[in-house]
Amino acid sequence: GKTYLYNARNQRNESIDERVAIVESAGLIPLILDVEKYAYQNMLRLIKGEEFVEKNYILLDCSVNMMRMMIFQKGVFFNEETRLIGGNNLTREVSSNMGLDFEEAERLKKNREGDDTYEIIEKTFLNNYVNEFMSMFQFFISSTSIDEIDEIILTGGTANIPGIENVFKHELQSNNETRIKSNPYVAKPLGEIAKSDKIDLVALEKDQASLFLVTSLAVRQFLRQY
Repeated sequence: GKTYLYNARNQRNESIDERVAIVESAGLIPLILDVEKYAYQNMLRLIKGEEFVEKNYILLDCSVNMMRMMIFQKGVFFNEETRLIGGNNLTREVSSNMGLDFEEAERLKKNREGDDTYEIIEKTFLNNYVNEFMSMFQFFISSTSIDEIDEIILTGGTANIPGIENVFKHELQSNNETRIKSNPYVAKPLGEIAKSDKIDLVALEKDQASLFLVTSLAVRQFLRQY
């Protein structure tokens, strides 16, 4: 028989149950149900090895609409916090301040062909973005038993903005109350994997942080630990 792939992201439990019922009513059997946070967990276990079960990690998913802070404590998903800020906020600011439509602003942001005005808008956005993270992180630390984080890993499209990790680093170092052992860094899920010469390596490198989720889902068939 044929195998069909259906990806349902960010769904409530009731919505998932409804979709499973629909699949079963059609005489099909749902074999795999992926939950993003567990796909991330397995990917981190693959990348970090034994270190993953010995340390505490924050995976910060920097998407177009939302910032998701996922905390993994010694190899296990612990908690998640979100803030409604993402790359689209920057695109809208560029559009509003530079008189561009949304598509033009998105293209300018992605290709980084802007002038001094764009750089000022981007810098302001990044500072606000990091401040939102700091507020979320400090609330988390004050309300849970975890008092120290070993690593912060940045993923998602917004993490592709050049220099974002340096803005995080500067803010964390200037905050004496922050208990994070190492500097944040942008995820490169494909790492040292051999790549065909048919691939645009420059484009791949620029967008690699966006591929963390899809890579996590892709390796699931090699990780029988769900």
